[in-house]
Amino acid sequence: MIYGEETGKKEIEINDIDYMDFYDMLNLIYPTGHTINDSNVERMLAIAYRFEMKAVIEQAESLLIRSDDFSLPSKLKLAVKYRLEGLMAFCFTSLKTTSDIDEIAESEECKDLSETI
Repeated sequence: MIYGEETGKKEIEINDIDYMDFYDMLNLIYPTGHTINDSNVERMLAIAYRFEMKAVIEQAESLLIRSDDFSLPSKLKLAVKYRLEGLMAFCFTSLKTTSDIDEIAESEECKDLSETI
């Protein structure tokens, strides 16, 4: 279901999303065998969040928790941006030392997050 200013419209024009990204998103929600991976997770998460696709959001969150290709600051930034409570909990439980906390605090990815968290 789509909420906001698009509610009730029979057609919704989507000009600000790349065609191939939207095509990939549709392949995730229909049984085509496509999956979320490290190279498309951020784009798929953005679209899924915008259109409230809970199953896709959960897939993306699960991948981010398991992935070694994203730094902890990158994961935390995505967790805050898309309100991913499981990923946020994972990030905080991964902080073991004060140097881990310093790494997050000083990271480029999280420089604007201190006021958000």
